[in-house]
Amino acid sequence: MPRADRHRVPADAGLFDPLQLQPAAVGRITFDAGTRWLRRHLISHRRLLTECGTGLVVWSVRIRYERALGFADTEELGVRTQVMALCGGGQVRCEVAIDDGRDTRPAVRASLVLIPLRIEGEPSLAGNPAALDPRLLKLFRHDELLPVPHTSPVPRLRRELGRLGAPRARASTAFRIHRHMCEMADQWFWPTALTLAATGRAELIRGCARPPERVPDGLSRPVRTLDVLLERPFYLFDEGRVVSSVWSDADGPTFVHELRSGDSERGLEHGWVVERW
Repeated sequence: MPRADRHRVPADAGLFDPLQLQPAAVGRITFDAGTRWLRRHLISHRRLLTECGTGLVVWSVRIRYERALGFADTEELGVRTQVMALCGGGQVRCEVAIDDGRDTRPAVRASLVLIPLRIEGEPSLAGNPAALDPRLLKLFRHDELLPVPHTSPVPRLRRELGRLGAPRARASTAFRIHRHMCEMADQWFWPTALTLAATGRAELIRGCARPPERVPDGLSRPVRTLDVLLERPFYLFDEGRVVSSVWSDADGPTFVHELRSGDSERGLEHGWVVERW
């Protein structure tokens, strides 16, 4: 059975909004949990970069809320983590379950799929995809090595929504990457994609004089599932736009956020966030 680590996180008010544990907080907790697992069982993130010349870039993310969990519900969060190497070390998957610290039934599940990069020595930590070093792969247990690569659901979700016709509403929100949104190499820290998506959703809803039916649920009800696909990073002081579109049905709205560079909707695509209610 794959090794499962468990630790606890104090439930401070900054992790929550009035509706739920914030998606960006889930992202940070999940990334931290994966770093803890790697340090305990393989190698620390620092040594992976400085000694092995290998980085891990977040490529695909899924966050799914399974039951209610608010700030008033618990003193601390329980975090359970498993990590697996996929496709000969060409991908690394981190699976995290977050509970209320008492009942181990997960309130939130998160999955990160990371791509190993061979770092070229630049300050930006740019690199090219390369499988994990065989010496690191040997540290995984047999049942933590999976032969089949992960496929992001985001392209399929976008195609399915496109077949439904035009979105009910659409908006474009400008942003600039500042240092508080970045990690140590002055490129964005990936949970920024979740906060930019949330900003785009809020601006779309607030900009509708008469929002279409079910669309306001995006501000009044907790999100159920988020899927993220990231193709390329933003760097410090890069300008971009969140191009947000929404479809809705009896279950609630689905928002698709395209993260683009430049000051127009035709800018280079960096990633997508799909939020479903």
